Parts: sequence; C-alpha cells; structure tokens
Amino acid sequence: MTHGWPGSFLEFEQALGPLTDPPAHGGDAADAFDVVVPSLPGYGFSGKPVGAGWDVHRIARAWAELMTRLGYDRFLAQVTEWFTTAAGDTIAVPAGCSIFPREVPRPSRRWAQRRFTNIVYWNEPDRGGHFAAWEQPSTFISEVRAVARSCARPRW
Repeated sequence: MTHGWPGSFLEFEQALGPLTDPPAHGGDAADAFDVVVPSLPGYGFSGKPVGAGWDVHRIARAWAELMTRLGYDRFLAQVTEWFTTAAGDTIAVPAGCSIFPREVPRPSRRWAQRRFTNIVYWNEPDRGGHFAAWEQPSTFISEVRAVARSCARPRW
C-alpha cells in the first residue's frame, strides 16, 4: 500500500488489522493479506533520497524490488492518484479502480481505460475521498478485497 501526497503510512492504520487478521475483526481468514506499507522516499520515517529522480516510475520499480526481496513473486499494489498520473504511459497489468466521490481529481472510466488497458474491477463507492482508508476504512477494506478477488481470476 502506498500513500499519496500529502500523506503517510498512517492513512492505513485502521485498515491494517482487518486486512491482516480478518477473524479478529469479524471477517473470514481467507481474506487475509500480508501488508507492506512503505513510505514514499523522503516522507514519514523514510530518509531523504540521496539523489534526484524519485518520480513515480522509480518508486514503482523500487517497490517491485522490495516485494521481490521480501519473497513475493506476485502482489497487489494499492496506490493513490499520484501513481495514476504517470500517465501517457499505458499500463497493461490487471487493474482495479475504486473511484471515491470526493477524490480530486476524479477520473472517468473512459479516461482510466486509456491508461489502464486491463481494468478487471471498477467501482464508485458512495462515500470517501482522497484519504479513503482513513475516512471510510470499512469501505476501503471492502474495495481492496474486491480488487484482489478480481485480479486473482485466471486472466493473467
């Protein structure tokens, strides 16, 4: 899970327990995740980057390397609007989009499909905004689980 700007890993505090230990929060053990929540370089407990060039692309490569070093050969990346602005870029991996009503900017599906060519999940929850995990943790958790289920289908 990656926070956006301005933000920190604390955005996900209320979601961590239910995602990592669903039975302790009234959920199903089959919905459990290992959750990794790094801070963007220069934010939170992360040190100031030594050099320039820490754009979305470099951070995405660093996160992929982090997950590989942690032993994961597949993983779900939950990101915010900052990572969706890479943009003229086309992203072909399975993607799930939860467009919260008070998010700014709030992309349309037509716009998103130009960037994400394999959208397997799309939803527009009734409540929430830029800090959805903090504002609406139960909705955020449901959305993460729904995206994971959609991406786990044998499409890739």
